[in-house]
Amino acid sequence: MKKLLLIAIAAMSSLMAMAETKTYTDDLVVTINGESTDPQSTTVTVERLENGNINFLLKNFALGGEINVGTIEINDLPVVQGRRFDSFLFKGDVNIKPGDLDGVAEEEYIGPIISPIPLKLKGKMSDDKLYVSIDIDMTSTLGQVIYVSFGTDFPALEVTSTKQYTDDLVVTINEESTEPQETTVTVEHLENGDINFVLKNFSLGGEINVGNIAVDELMLEEGHGYKTFSFNGNLDITAGDIEGVAEEEYLGPLISPIPLKLTGKITDEKLYVTIDIDMMSTLGQIIHVTFGTDIPATYTVTYVIDGETIATEQVEEGGTVTLPEAPEKEGHTFAGWTGVPETITADVTVTGTYTVNTYTVTFVIDGETLSTQSVEYGSAITLPEAPEKEGHTFAGWTGVPETVTADVTITGSYNVNTYTVYYKVNGRVVYSEEVAYGSPIPNFTITPESDDRYTRTFEGWDGEKYDTMPAHDVTYEAIISVVDGIDEVVNGKSSNSKYYDLSGRRVSQTKKGLYIKNGRVVVLK
Repeated sequence: MKKLLLIAIAAMSSLMAMAETKTYTDDLVVTINGESTDPQSTTVTVERLENGNINFLLKNFALGGEINVGTIEINDLPVVQGRRFDSFLFKGDVNIKPGDLDGVAEEEYIGPIISPIPLKLKGKMSDDKLYVSIDIDMTSTLGQVIYVSFGTDFPALEVTSTKQYTDDLVVTINEESTEPQETTVTVEHLENGDINFVLKNFSLGGEINVGNIAVDELMLEEGHGYKTFSFNGNLDITAGDIEGVAEEEYLGPLISPIPLKLTGKITDEKLYVTIDIDMMSTLGQIIHVTFGTDIPATYTVTYVIDGETIATEQVEEGGTVTLPEAPEKEGHTFAGWTGVPETITADVTVTGTYTVNTYTVTFVIDGETLSTQSVEYGSAITLPEAPEKEGHTFAGWTGVPETVTADVTITGSYNVNTYTVYYKVNGRVVYSEEVAYGSPIPNFTITPESDDRYTRTFEGWDGEKYDTMPAHDVTYEAIISVVDGIDEVVNGKSSNSKYYDLSGRRVSQTKKGLYIKNGRVVVLK
């Protein structure tokens, strides 16, 4: 298994190491003394290497299709990657090789005869397009420079806005720095979001004029409070336009292309750039250039409460946060912020929390507190059981909210019960009335009927006496005394005007016979 794995890794490594070769076919035009040949369909081969560089190959190049020059081959060309295209640049002496056209002998190609020859090659390429310009310096042999173009240039992007930054520029050579020199840098913002960087009339300490450093289509990357851009590759430094300084007096074009590394940070208000110009091959040193002062990183502090962002703050690296005032939240008390760093070193989220308020619910009956509850905001109330109250029925609680949002008093009330008082005579109800508990019991009297034989007298009511209505029904039974005529005669209660027969009945109309009157037997004739 281990052997198979090693073989697989080796195979993958081999595939990765393989160069990618691409051919481009387009029109090639040669210009000599200002006159251009007709476009000539030509194929150029570009081999992209594992290290990102390329090999460039233009085979069987000819001047106007009449004079065979040969094959122009430049290997291991550094490539600068861009958003729309990659670019490459070469300037130096090149040995032009013989071509391989049928019927053309090697000695018929003029390139090998006049080689090495100074040549400047600039190119832009994408997956489906290649544009190359080649300047072949033949002033020493033909007295002129031959200009070659392959394909058409990539269209320039529209400049949407231009901003200039003026700040101090310092040049450091051999660890010795010049005095700060006020300089203006122009930044052009392009329609695709890239920028063009232009530093005009750059000089070494104000004494040696170098020229214009211009880099097109630099990609902006989001940084922490700023955007960044960079370039690392060979660059053509062009002549400046200082009054009184001739083009040939600028050092940059003489030593171009030159390896150059540029890094920058940019905001709307500030630009900071470092440039390392590799002049090891000419001056034996690297020139370090700084423009402006470094822009500190700023980070975003996000303040979140209940999952929602209430504020954001931009804080420089190493700074401290300024905590915002938390919004009020009904029924809650702010508990503070968590996740607050001592100093800012990265984007951070700070979280605020609340504690729910607790409110007092007071239950009152008949003006007295029955009980209290501590209830959280938004919670429902658990109603207590009301105590029993003699002669009353609990009517319920009033002032009960759906949920608790503040201290609240809830009042319980009772309905007074009604009971019935019954007045009976000989077990039969002769009068009844509903009476509220605690109210006076109504009085009721009766006058029993008497007859010839019996005298009936109401003596009162039998039953427990109450001033007010108790918590139950009350029944009273009439007390009636019954006295017949004999009892009255015997007890001496009969009046002189009353006559009774011998059986004790009172007689309203007398006839002849025996009667009782005043306790004596009398004879009426």
